[in-house]
Amino acid sequence: MASQACRLLRLWNRIPGSDDEGGIDQVLLEDWIKEARAKAREIGRGAIADIQIGQMLATSPKGSDGIWPAEPVRAVIELFRSEELESGFRTGKYNLRGVPTRLREKEGVSSSRMRSSTADGPRQRRLTRLGP
Repeated sequence: MASQACRLLRLWNRIPGSDDEGGIDQVLLEDWIKEARAKAREIGRGAIADIQIGQMLATSPKGSDGIWPAEPVRAVIELFRSEELESGFRTGKYNLRGVPTRLREKEGVSSSRMRSSTADGPRQRRLTRLGP
């Protein structure tokens, strides 16, 4: 059961309160987080719940002001001020960058160029097989 729950959390890619256009209702998000945290505390899982919530929040799109994460996500992070939630958020952001690879400079993109291209978050990439 625990492994199924963990798998479900890893596949989760929609922030509660999100609409189909990518907007996030801050009140719905706050209410969902309050309820999830309360239920997790009841069973002694408050810290891990905050970590998972933080990782989920890291999937936020940019806000209407062009800054990542979206305004409602920034607001709930400030509202709850949880070390575990913020740690999960950092981990989630780190994990969104995908699997790093090292390419030889003459055959591909340098690691530093690849890092700079992911500074704004994950982007779709076309991978091609490198020659010998």
